[in-house]
Order: sequence, then structure tokens, then C-alpha cells
Amino acid sequence: MTALRAFLAPMKNRKGWLLLGFFAMLAGSLCSIGLMAVAGWYLGSAALAGGTVLMFGVITPGLALRSLALGRTVFRYGERIWTHEATFRLLADLRVWFFRQALPLAPGKLSLFRGGDLLSRIMDDIDALDTLYLRVIAPTVMAILLGSAGVVFLSFHSLGLGLTVAVLLVIAGAALPLAMALWGRAAGREIPASKAALRILGIDTAKGLSELRLFGHKTRQREAFHTASLTLDRHQQKLHLISAIGQAAVSLCGHLALWAALLFGLLGLEQGSLSSGMAILLLLGCLALFETVAPLPLAYQAFGKTQKAAERLLDLTQTAPPVEDPAQPKPAPERFTLQMAAVSYRYPNTERRAVEDISFCLEEGEKLAILGRSGSGKSTLAALLLRFQDPENGQITLGGVPYQELRQADLQGHFAYLSQRTELLTGTVRDNLRIGRREAQDGDLWKALEQAQLTQTIRRLPQGLESWVGEGGAGLSGGERRRLGLARAFLRNAPILLLDEPTEGLDRAAEQKVLESLDRLMSGRSVIMITHRVTDLDRMDRVLVLDNGQILAQGTPEDVCAEKVLRGS
Repeated sequence: MTALRAFLAPMKNRKGWLLLGFFAMLAGSLCSIGLMAVAGWYLGSAALAGGTVLMFGVITPGLALRSLALGRTVFRYGERIWTHEATFRLLADLRVWFFRQALPLAPGKLSLFRGGDLLSRIMDDIDALDTLYLRVIAPTVMAILLGSAGVVFLSFHSLGLGLTVAVLLVIAGAALPLAMALWGRAAGREIPASKAALRILGIDTAKGLSELRLFGHKTRQREAFHTASLTLDRHQQKLHLISAIGQAAVSLCGHLALWAALLFGLLGLEQGSLSSGMAILLLLGCLALFETVAPLPLAYQAFGKTQKAAERLLDLTQTAPPVEDPAQPKPAPERFTLQMAAVSYRYPNTERRAVEDISFCLEEGEKLAILGRSGSGKSTLAALLLRFQDPENGQITLGGVPYQELRQADLQGHFAYLSQRTELLTGTVRDNLRIGRREAQDGDLWKALEQAQLTQTIRRLPQGLESWVGEGGAGLSGGERRRLGLARAFLRNAPILLLDEPTEGLDRAAEQKVLESLDRLMSGRSVIMITHRVTDLDRMDRVLVLDNGQILAQGTPEDVCAEKVLRGS
């Protein structure tokens, strides 16, 4: 229950919709119970009137029946509209809240979670919380209100019937849901993790299908899929079985109440304390009353699933971010000299440091290449420079101000970052360009595209800036995606440019276009280019060579290349 309390607070923002839906649910149930009760009274009284039916009033009961039938239809429809509207708005609020909570974790802590697992949390786990209001809170409150009122009404006419129905309602509305919740807790808690495992397998299979075919592992992956599907199916089947048993038990309680109403009704008729119409009213009213508790066992048998989903969401959102803004940040520096002093960093749960005792200074307008093989610590340096992580030892300063004394937004506003895999959202060209500068107008966008040599390509697209780039930029070639990232960097217009393997994976023609655009982008800016290639270093003022997280050599491109030759590396 502790995990679920955190998700009750967002309901205050939608209390209007929630209350509207609840009152429609309550009114619809009252109309349903009233319709059954009045119909029973009307039939009993009409049967008693017999041949004197003309003496029996039909206008008032008929009007009541029509009003209750119409009211039930209207309120049931309103209930569906308003409760689902409230639920969908709550789920939308939760997804926005989850994204805002997860954003400070990117990429340092967020990289510890698999992509399929993150997708499962923001989709399946948040969807599981729709039962909290729609199937648990609102039906429980309604069952308590209507059950209490119904017992008072029955007790007023027959104390014995009222007490009997009260006991059966407690069994059906409290004891059975509690038993269902305990019985289904284990299976329910396993379902979110099983869904996440299945989604991870699906995403990994889709992304690595070529490799699976190449290395002949399709059968093994298919078997893993089958095992994960069977695991999820087994837990779901258990919940379905529990649900069926719960529904049968509630139905049994309802029929026992019906027999009790029949027995006490006959006793009342015999003693003259009840009329035939009232006896049938109590009979059918009892049957309708149990409809209010019928949904509860079904809702509570999946309570473990809802609770586990809440715990999985909180597990991520309550994770401490890798870096935090200072309580009293210093203003953004006007100068942007960048300096690392004896910086070391070790990733969690690893023994060896990724980088160790790194020191260098990048003056304004200077261009530095960081050269090294895969695993030498280049990407770790990039993460530290962007303050995705804080160093274990040492200090990084910008304009003489330590990183820890600056707001992250102010610090990162000094950088334009171009990675070897340009991240594009599933949206339009305009949407992806405005990641660089949200307030950019179309003129600014076309200017940036021209600087990135991408104007003709975008103009040839069916809808220009409104053209859909596809998932991950699937509608563009590798070189076009890279140049779109360059256009985004032009829009950002930051004084420090951080390039991570900017031409990796491109053919020679695409690489040449990217390099020409890079020349324009680097002009007048400080540049740090991370690469493992010794070619195209003539654009750089200095080169720093990394090996096993330590500086192997540094100097001008000519000196460093000569030193590498002498060392045989």
C-alpha cells in the first residue's frame, strides 16, 4: 500500500472528473436497485389486486419504472464516459510525471535499465494503475455506501433479513476480495516483470535479427521467446482462475441472500408485517444489491499486479540522479575555457577506473582531438565533460568555475554535442531540428539546413519541414541523419562543440559532405573531437591520445602521430 499512496496525490488534479464519474456510477447503481425493487413491488401489488386491477394505480408506478430505466441508461453511459475520461487523463498525467522524474537520470543512471524494461514501465506499469480508481477505489466506496444504505432499509422492514444480508455483503464485499488479493498476490506481482522480460526479448530480437540469422541463433531466441510467453501465460491463467472462483462465490452469496429474502418475506406475509408487494420488493432488491459488490473480487485479485507496477515505477523515479544542481548556483560564466585537473572516474560495480588522472586545458577557440581505441575511455570523458556524471577525483571547470557550482542547464547550454549515432525522434523534420532551439523559426531552420548541406534533400521531401522522418530517422540515409544532427548543432549555436566519432559508419561521399559542414560548424568555436582514426586530424590544433583510461601522449597532430609511430602503436 505504501507504493500506491504516491499515486493517490495526482488524483487531486482530476478530482472534478473523478467525482463526476463516481456520482454517475452511484446514481446508475441506485437506479438499477430501484428499478428491480419497484418492479417487484409493482408485480406483487398487481397480482394481489387480481380482478380489481382497474382499481390499482398504474400511472405512478409506471412513471417511476420508466424514469428509473431511463436514468439507469443515462447514468451508466455517463459513468463510462466520465470515469474513463478521468482515468485516461490520470494516465496521461502519470506518463508526463514519470518522464519528468526519469529525465534527470539520463543518461547516467537511465542507462542501467534496458530499453524494453523502460518501455514496459511507461506503458504496461502505468496502464496497470488504471484499476486503482476505476476498479478499486470508486467501486469500493460505492459498495460501502449502497451496502450500508441497503442493510438499513432491509432492517427497517425485517431485522433478521437485514442482519443476514449484512453478513453476506461483508463476506462478498470484504472477506472474498481480501482472500482473492492474497491468493492472487504472487501471480499478480510476477506479471509486470514477465511482461517486461517479454518486451525486452521482442525489442532485442527486432534490433538484432540480422546478427541472429548470421550466427544461427534464431532457434535459441525463439525458445527464449516461448519460455517467456509461457511464464506470462501461466501467471495470467492463475489470475483468471481466481477471478472465476471469486465471481462464483459472490454469485453464491447473492443467491443465499435471495433465499433469505424469500424466507423472511414469507414469514412477514404470514405474520402480516409485510405486504406481497413489499415482500417481492425486498426479494428483488436484495438481488440487485449484490451487483454493487460483484466487481470487488475481480478488482482485488489483481491488486498484487497493481502494487508491483507501482513499486517498479517508484524504483526508477526514486533513484537518485547522478548529478544535482547546487542550492545556490553561480551565474553562467562569460568565458568558456575548459579545464580538467587530475580527473578520475570509476563506473559503479567495477574495479578498474574508466579514466584516471586526466588533465588538459582547452582554450577558447582551440580545437582538440581525443584519440584512442574502443574502450580507452573516450566516451567516459565526453560524459564527464557534459556532466552526465561527476568525477570520482579531480575537478572540471568552465571559465574557472567548478562544474558542481553551476546549474546543469547553464553548463550544458555552452555545449553542442554531436554523437556518432544521431538520435532522431519519430516526428517531423521541424520537430527534430527544434530540439536544438525550441523557439527557432522556419527561416532559422532553413538556414541551419543550408549550413549542413541538407536544404535540397529536405525540399525534395513531400512536405518539406513537415515530412515525417520515421522511427529513429528511418526515412533518411545515414549521412542525411548525421547532417540533420549537424543542422541541430548549428541552431544551438553553442561556443563549445563536442563531436563523438562524427563520420563513423558513413561512406566516403557522405563523410565528405559531413566534413565540409563540420568545417563551417567548427569555425570560431572551441572543439573537442573524439575519434579512433588518425586521419583528418589536420583540422585540430592539439591531439590527446588515450589508452586504458590514461593519457598516452599529447601535442600537435604531427608530434603525436610521430610519437605513436615510434611507440609502434
